[in-house]
Amino acid sequence: MNSYLLDTNVVSELSKQRPHPDVMNFLLSPNNMWLSSIVVYELELGIQLLPEGQRQDRLRIWLTRIVEDFRGRILPIRRPEAEAAASFQAHVQRGGRRMELADALIAGTAEVRGLTLATRNIRDFRGLDIDIVNPWEVP
Repeated sequence: MNSYLLDTNVVSELSKQRPHPDVMNFLLSPNNMWLSSIVVYELELGIQLLPEGQRQDRLRIWLTRIVEDFRGRILPIRRPEAEAAASFQAHVQRGGRRMELADALIAGTAEVRGLTLATRNIRDFRGLDIDIVNPWEVP
């Protein structure tokens, strides 16, 4: 059984009325799925930036359920993750590219915890020494 760290785009697919079937099959597979606290932050930020109303309320309830479903499987950022993230970000920047802090922290968490990163944004993590899978393209 494989263990995966879910990127924000994978988790947010679950908030759609019709999530992509390949993503749903991936998420329903008998694998261990984990979240970074950074993913929770990004989802919460997105919800807080929405105008007040039914959509924001619906997504707030949805995020509460996600956090409950992942209880015990939401990973904090500690010093090892921060150091790995800094190493990744420095590597990318030395190569003349940019890397978002959130992406670096998520990649650092995958590295330290020995997890495969599940993301649609493969290019954001290219050149990093981590295993990556795109749930939209899983055979």
